[in-house]
Amino acid sequence: MPESTVRNTLAAKLLGRCADMTAADRRNLYQATWWLAGWAVVYVGAAQLLKRGGVPSGAATALVALVPSVFAVVAILAYIRFIRRAEELQRKIQVEALALGFGAGFVASFGLEMLGKAGLVEAEVSSAFLVMILFYVAGIWLGGRRYA
Repeated sequence: MPESTVRNTLAAKLLGRCADMTAADRRNLYQATWWLAGWAVVYVGAAQLLKRGGVPSGAATALVALVPSVFAVVAILAYIRFIRRAEELQRKIQVEALALGFGAGFVASFGLEMLGKAGLVEAEVSSAFLVMILFYVAGIWLGGRRYA
């Protein structure tokens, strides 16, 4: 795909200007993203199996419950490799996005807890993580706009 076509794709415009990344940065980010996507598929599958009782009790249940964590660890290691090997501007964008996501997740987790104690909402931990992820993606988009 020609460079000008990559620059104009919706994904490049929304998710951190992939077209402006080096080939190595793109490859490392894609690897981390694929592992994360694999984790999501395995997590949803395992959650459905456990919810429907499709796994015999005992060791099999524990194995199904833990397999998503293996994918998560590999995804995190791939993301760390991406950050360590990324060129300086990409690293800056990622760190600022992580800071925004972490901060939003911090506020959301304690805010949702207090709203729950007040009897106003019923939220799970995953709700705060969803906020964290959304603000991380927003941080990548903002960083791409700021530094492009």
